[in-house]
Amino acid sequence: MFEVFVADAVSEDVKSFLKKSKDVQVAEEYLQWHLALNDNDQLCLSHIEEKKLKPLALDFVSARSLHKMRSLQRSKQPLIKALGRPEQGRVYDLTAGFGGDLLLMLSAGFHVTAVESNPLVYLLLSDAVNRLKFAAESEAETIGFPKRVTDAISKLQVVHADSVTLVEAGMNRATGAVYLDPMFEAKKGGRLSQGPMQWMQRLVSHSEEGVESLVRAALSTKGFRVVIKRGLKADRFDGPFQHAFAGSSVRYDMYLTS
Repeated sequence: MFEVFVADAVSEDVKSFLKKSKDVQVAEEYLQWHLALNDNDQLCLSHIEEKKLKPLALDFVSARSLHKMRSLQRSKQPLIKALGRPEQGRVYDLTAGFGGDLLLMLSAGFHVTAVESNPLVYLLLSDAVNRLKFAAESEAETIGFPKRVTDAISKLQVVHADSVTLVEAGMNRATGAVYLDPMFEAKKGGRLSQGPMQWMQRLVSHSEEGVESLVRAALSTKGFRVVIKRGLKADRFDGPFQHAFAGSSVRYDMYLTS
């Protein structure tokens, strides 16, 4: 349970969402966790005591992010090879987090449903996605994305849900690909990562059992291409494995469920 102080400038929709959450308690006074708007009116999370955690806001329309999306359109990334073709169906990113691979999938034209269970992470991701959608629609000529990318952005969905519950509730009525990235866990005996990954490790705790439960649920779907991001030397999960698409530091194991 997180106790979070929410600044007055934050929208009523965000405040209402947090008050309904079973994982967050909205505090009446200024506490360690602080949700506010930064100078760019972006939703921003900060922790007043942990100095190593710099205030965090996600920005998918910065010059750097837009340049990344343009450059990715011309590349053949192993993740995209593993996911197949956009016309084969929607991609369900069941470990969306801060959208680390989201821009890549959008750049390839995939229609994505990004699922995140942590309410604070979900809010930051939703804020960034809403800004990306607005920019893609209102500044289409300036941004210069091809139609398949702007279509993918417009159809992007962000869902607050437990991924295992979502899969068990009816993923078999859908088609496409399932993507899992369980790699954000802290290494045993190792130091925390920096930047957004450090925030993720602070906000979200996934046990080994929880990861295995999610993998089992994903591999229980019918007719899906399931892609799991792993370290190059990490063990492979049991299941209907087909092929591994390796990059410089990670690989993407692809399974076909039936």
